Amino acid sequence: MVEDYWNSRFKAGKVWGSEASGTAFIASEYFKKLKKSDILVIGSGYGRNTNYFYANGFNVEGIEYSKDGVEIARNDNPSIVYYHGSAFDMPLSDKKYSAIYCYNVIHLFMEHDRELLISLCGEVLEEGGVMFFSAFSDEDEDYGLGEELETNTYEIKKNKPVHYYGDMELLEVFKNYRIIEDGTYTEVVGSKECKLRFILVQL
Repeated sequence: MVEDYWNSRFKAGKVWGSEASGTAFIASEYFKKLKKSDILVIGSGYGRNTNYFYANGFNVEGIEYSKDGVEIARNDNPSIVYYHGSAFDMPLSDKKYSAIYCYNVIHLFMEHDRELLISLCGEVLEEGGVMFFSAFSDEDEDYGLGEELETNTYEIKKNKPVHYYGDMELLEVFKNYRIIEDGTYTEVVGSKECKLRFILVQL
């Protein structure tokens, strides 16, 4: 099961360290510039990115599928609201957010669910709200490894599909939104360089 996989990852604690992703810094600068203060973090893990937004003055909440991840995050900062559940169960409250930050989550699903996730995120945004997504790029060194399940979607580890986005594809899937910015980012995770694409769009 997917939850078992992520719980097993977080059993080891803060497997990616405590420092936020560099994409959280990029997103926060745009959120400040656009005066967006209420943020929902999709796939908040054990809280490293939510903690960053909180420390920088944002009102932030997180949603995480892994119970272990949520427990670590809540223990770290009881002031942040975390929902234990799937993003596919949104909305989990009546609240509308001015911004959504979704770090390296959308590429973990097949095409139908990727489209559904974007749609559900739009439903919990207030009018004029913005969404920041990052995902693996087709320039990443792991692109093409494993069994191809769909176009540019590969299974390197059993039951864990990974989709690799090209620049035009990322623009295409968000064509119903106003695109504010898109770009690439290289993030070092352990000894590996991960090639990411990101996009910022407005409802």
